[in-house]
Amino acid sequence: MPVSSPGTPLSLLDRICDGDRDAWRRLLVIYEPLLRNWLRSAALQPADRDDLTQQVLIVLVRKLPRFRHSGRAGAFRAWLRNVTSRN
Repeated sequence: MPVSSPGTPLSLLDRICDGDRDAWRRLLVIYEPLLRNWLRSAALQPADRDDLTQQVLIVLVRKLPRFRHSGRAGAFRAWLRNVTSRN
């Protein structure tokens, strides 16, 4: 079953880059289930999915300040999917 999530406001991404913990928690609520779903399709063990989810989130913290939104709907999600597939 596909996991749907709301769009990502650019203001949320800006607040995360500014160190806003509430914004980070909101991003986790939106995207952690999606990450787990993407990794589930890779036929990983649950513990490995958990580890990879954490690794992707660590990479996200590092790379998010360099993310530039293209203005297209789903741009952040596509970027995150790319980050996920490289880890």
